[in-house]
Amino acid sequence: MDKKFHIATAKDITDGKVTDVYFRRALEILDAKKIRSRVKAEFVVKRFPENYPWAVLAGLDEALALLSTLPVKVKAMPEGSVFYPSEPVMVVEGEYRDFAIHETALLGL
Repeated sequence: MDKKFHIATAKDITDGKVTDVYFRRALEILDAKKIRSRVKAEFVVKRFPENYPWAVLAGLDEALALLSTLPVKVKAMPEGSVFYPSEPVMVVEGEYRDFAIHETALLGL
């Protein structure tokens, strides 16, 4: 039996097609109100499963590849870093509208 995997393509991810609907709605509201603001988004994990005290950062290369063509500044821990709950592993600065549709993918990566 052939198995099919229902996964997004790289193009779907970079085109923002794998975003949660509320990010698109947020952009619609920002457009309607003509709001263009710079923001700083911190990516953190509030708690780990089964009360693990720490984790190892993985997926950063993919996240940076996704952000590489956007007009944003990115600071991040190095791939493979040990981090703790509520510790920012990545910070993205720029106009929210420039990376909003990628937030779902970034959180998944």
